[in-house]
Amino acid sequence: EPQIQKRMNSFWKNSLLLFIALRIGDVVNLATAFYLVPKYASSNELGALLPITSYAVFFSTPLYAFAMTVMKEAAALHEQNKTGELKSLLSGVFVAMLAIIAIFAVMALLLTPLFADSMNIGDESSIFLMVCAAFLGCAAPVFLDAVQARKMFKAVGIIELSGSICRLLLMALVMPHKALFGYFAGQSVPPLSRILGSIASLHKLFRVKSQSYWNKTNTRMIALNYAGMLAYQLSSVAVNLVEQWAIRIWSTSADSAGYYMATRFSDILFYITFPLLTVMFPYTSSAAVRGKSTAPFVIHCSAVTLSAAGILSIVYLFAGESLIKLLPGGSAFTAWSNLMPLLAIVTAMVSCQVFHTNAEVSAGRYNFLWWFAPLNLCYMASFYLINASGAANIHTVIFMMTAMAFLRLVFSLIDIARRRELQAA
Repeated sequence: EPQIQKRMNSFWKNSLLLFIALRIGDVVNLATAFYLVPKYASSNELGALLPITSYAVFFSTPLYAFAMTVMKEAAALHEQNKTGELKSLLSGVFVAMLAIIAIFAVMALLLTPLFADSMNIGDESSIFLMVCAAFLGCAAPVFLDAVQARKMFKAVGIIELSGSICRLLLMALVMPHKALFGYFAGQSVPPLSRILGSIASLHKLFRVKSQSYWNKTNTRMIALNYAGMLAYQLSSVAVNLVEQWAIRIWSTSADSAGYYMATRFSDILFYITFPLLTVMFPYTSSAAVRGKSTAPFVIHCSAVTLSAAGILSIVYLFAGESLIKLLPGGSAFTAWSNLMPLLAIVTAMVSCQVFHTNAEVSAGRYNFLWWFAPLNLCYMASFYLINASGAANIHTVIFMMTAMAFLRLVFSLIDIARRRELQAA
C-alpha cells in the first residue's frame, strides 16, 4: 500500500540519519572498548566488567521497565497529537521514578558487599557507582523517548554524539589512575547527556499548557503495561546476570578476560541493531495504534542484522586472531579468537528476538511471555543443575547461550507467523 511504503521510507530515512550520527559516536566508544579498557584494566578487572554491568542492570531494570512503559504511551499520545496530555504524562512519572530508585538503590547498597566477595572484586565503590550509572541510564529514556516519539532524530543524534565524546574525555583522565572507577564514571556521562539534551530539545513541549492525563483508567492501564514490561525485562536481565556469574565463577580470571575481549568484536553488531531498535519502537507503536502490522519492521531489521552478522563472522573466521592482536595486550587472548564468529551469530539471533519482543511490547501485547518467561526460568535452572553436576566450565556456558539464542529466535518466528495468520483471517 502507498501509505505503508511512505512510512517504511520515512523509517529507513530516519534510521540512516541516526545510524550515521551514532556511528560517529561509536568511533569514540570503540576507542574506549579496544584501547582504554585493555590498556589500563588488569586481567582480573577485565573479567569483572561484564558481571558488574549485569549486576547493575538487574537493579535498574524496574526503572527501565517503567521508562519503556512511559515511552509506549508517549508514542501513542504523540500519534494522537495530544501534546498537553503528553506533558502531563512526563510530569507525573517523577514521583514513581524516585520511589523505584530509592527502593532498589538501598537493596543494591546492602547486597553489593556480598556480590563483590563472590566475584573476587575488592572495589565496592566502583560497583555501586555502576549501579548509580545504570539508574541514570534508565531515567534518561523518559526524556529521550519523548524526543524519539516526536521523531526528532536529528536531536537524538547530536545528544548521543556529545555524550560519547564527553565519556571518552572523562575516562581518559580517570582510568590511568583508577581503572574500574574511571570506566564506570564514564558510563554515567551518556545518560546524563541524554537527560540534559532532551530537556533542551523539548523546551517547546514544556511551554504547552498541561492537560490532565492521570485519571483512574489511564493509571490502571499504565500499571498493567508496567507489570508486563517488568516481567519481560526482569526475565531477560536475570538470564544475563546468571550467564555472566557463571562465566566469572566457572573459569579463571584469564579466561573471563579472554571472553570479554572476544565479545568486544561481536558487540560491534549492536552498533547496527541499536539505531534500528531506537527508531523502530515509535513506528511499531504507531502502527499498532492504527491497527496495522508491526511485522514488516521486525522482518526488515532482522534481515539487516543477520546479513551484517554473516559478514562479520566471515571476517572473524579468517582474520579474528590478527584483529585481537591489535588490542593492547591482545596477544595474550588469541586463543579466544576462534569464538568470535560464533559470538557474532549469537548476538544476531538475540537481536532478532529483541526486535520481535520489543515490537510486541510497543503494541501492548504480552502473549509472548507465555513462552518467554518459562523458557528463561528453565534455562536458569539448568545452570544450577550443571553446577551441581561438576561439569561447569566457560565452554558449557557458551554452548548454552548459543542454544538458548536459537530457541528464542525459533519461538519469535512462530509468533510472527501466527500473528500474520490472524491478521490475514
